[in-house]
Amino acid sequence: MRKILSLVLGLLWALPALAALPSGYTELEYIESTGTQYIDTGIQKGRFVHDIAFTVRDNKNLMGNSAGAGSYWGQNRGNAEDGFEFGSSKIFTSSLIRQTVVFNTIPTKTTLTANGETVASASSVASSTYYVFAINGATDLYRASAKLWSLKIYDENDELIKNLVPAKNPDDKIGMYDTVLGQFYENAGSGEFVAGPVVEIKIATTKYNETKFSPLNTALANAISVVDTVVSNTITQAASIATLQAQKQTRPNDIADDNEKCPAGKKCLLVEDASGVSHWYEIVENAWDLPVGYTQLQWIKSTGAQWIDTGYVLNSNTDNVEIVFQADSVDTNINLFGARGSTTSRPYTFGAYQGGWRFGWYDRSEVFGTADTNKHTVKIEHTGGILKIDDVIIAEMGSESFTTPFNAALFGVMANSMYYGTFTIYSYKKWTNDELVQYFIPAQRNSDNVIGMYDTVSGQFFTNQGTGEFIAGAPVSE
Repeated sequence: MRKILSLVLGLLWALPALAALPSGYTELEYIESTGTQYIDTGIQKGRFVHDIAFTVRDNKNLMGNSAGAGSYWGQNRGNAEDGFEFGSSKIFTSSLIRQTVVFNTIPTKTTLTANGETVASASSVASSTYYVFAINGATDLYRASAKLWSLKIYDENDELIKNLVPAKNPDDKIGMYDTVLGQFYENAGSGEFVAGPVVEIKIATTKYNETKFSPLNTALANAISVVDTVVSNTITQAASIATLQAQKQTRPNDIADDNEKCPAGKKCLLVEDASGVSHWYEIVENAWDLPVGYTQLQWIKSTGAQWIDTGYVLNSNTDNVEIVFQADSVDTNINLFGARGSTTSRPYTFGAYQGGWRFGWYDRSEVFGTADTNKHTVKIEHTGGILKIDDVIIAEMGSESFTTPFNAALFGVMANSMYYGTFTIYSYKKWTNDELVQYFIPAQRNSDNVIGMYDTVSGQFFTNQGTGEFIAGAPVSE
């Protein structure tokens, strides 16, 4: 039944699609400011939720209601750690990574939240409206260089009052379209925004689109009815197959044309056309039950410029990890995994260094054992700071309590800068309080052939955050 449902989903995606924005507008993945553009939201008080990432390191990347203390926020480079600044407070989580940042000016004080950490500052709210990519009333020197995927604004009742979506209008002007009020916001500064890629059009499922595009919905309902009939017939035909040899249907003898036979050793469905002629269709199975549109790979490999942001900081009291990997070389300093402030400041890291395995934990980074270029499984257990290679304990560093200052990286270590490695990874697992919260397997997204790792727990596809491209291993077969 799972195979049949996959077939149905594939047919549904081939049906006509509905656009999310009005006719003439093109939805973009993001817009990018280069330091001279900005948008006046027209809102003074609200909860401003940004899906954002700064693109350069600069202590003048700022935006907000005014230049008064606590009325703006932006990037901080203090203490040699890239992060966010709000008033006199700093949040040391990388601002160059795409994440959710909330600037809240309701009800009577202003707060900033980044990566789940909130710092409160001003006890009042500026009277001017909020600018994105700039500070209202401040010099042009303080405008921000950043990418913005979305901006949602909520009022005191937590009602969405603006939903700004990156878009290009019918005159090819780049800006943000508010789907709540139906208003397009163009650049109020100089120069032009940089347009991100065009968003793929997907089948609309919201009540708004059902009402607005009722003729297309009717056509879709008719198409689904046809598909239901096809599926029903297919189930009946499949039930009539008497025997599957070793659970696989081999080439049937009752079809003369070799091109119409089921490939030897494969599973197939028998479908008869309107004339009663039998056709065999091979069932392509996915060993890990990945969604339609993804291909599982045996491994992916970095060349020293690619890395993946796992999206989690690491906690020494709760988190265990396991990685199946293979190093290209162990003669130099290469990094497989983790995050740190420095080699002696909250490291939770693993890699190879001059012929040994390098393990960073709490306030030190040391080399243990003899490293090689064979395939291994490394495990780091929070209880005792234990490092295991192929289930053999290599090091016990202690049970210190700490949290890494950045998200954990794969194919490198996240710190003030990225420290890369050249590795092949077969899988990655993370547990928090003995609960499996991430299980990454190498995969390819078929729509654009992008190589990355698919998390079977969250259903999220994690892609390269560096430059160049991962090298893909062979697809996994049964």
